Amino acid sequence: MSAPSRFDRGHTDDLMSFLAASPTPYHAVANAAERLEKAGFRQVAETDAWDGATGGKYVLRGGAIIAWYVPEGADAHTPFRIVGAHTDSPTCG
Repeated sequence: MSAPSRFDRGHTDDLMSFLAASPTPYHAVANAAERLEKAGFRQVAETDAWDGATGGKYVLRGGAIIAWYVPEGADAHTPFRIVGAHTDSPTCG
């Protein structure tokens, strides 16, 4: 039997930093968009036609953000997942 592993606080510390930098929904969305950009996602306009090109994309509107990723080889029958969260209550600050 192996010894229990030590808890890695990296993700927890990252979440705490994100929350500290996100006192309002607008801050949370801006910080999320910045993280998406660093991960290779690109912003698209809500009013533009979106192509089905692979990769990550996101749309901003006020204090809201939606992001998605299209994998290589995806077609109309490729399953997908939806995950949701809110940033407005009880606020992140």
